[in-house]
Amino acid sequence: MSKKQNAKTPPNKDILERINFLSEAAKASAQDSNLVNLSQHFGAEAHLIALKSKIRIRPQKIFCKNCKTALVAPLTATVTKTNNCMIYKCKLCQSQHRVYLSEKKK
Repeated sequence: MSKKQNAKTPPNKDILERINFLSEAAKASAQDSNLVNLSQHFGAEAHLIALKSKIRIRPQKIFCKNCKTALVAPLTATVTKTNNCMIYKCKLCQSQHRVYLSEKKK
């Protein structure tokens, strides 16, 4: 007998749950200044798992691209909004990440 998967459950559900758990743990540990290194470790692990399984982490502004720290707005990142983009600046490595805001298509 072969096992059939539901049409609604993705085949890599366990991997998605692990990435979600690691990103939530990275956000929680980034809120304490003593645990920033742990946040970097969790972010790097989530990034490696996503690379190995070819899954994109959405939204992309969760982690810093350079040091993989969870970007929590007042604690580990500053957020600046211009007329058409949001600029996330990491407080640890000073790298910037721009997210362009697109207008909704009708």
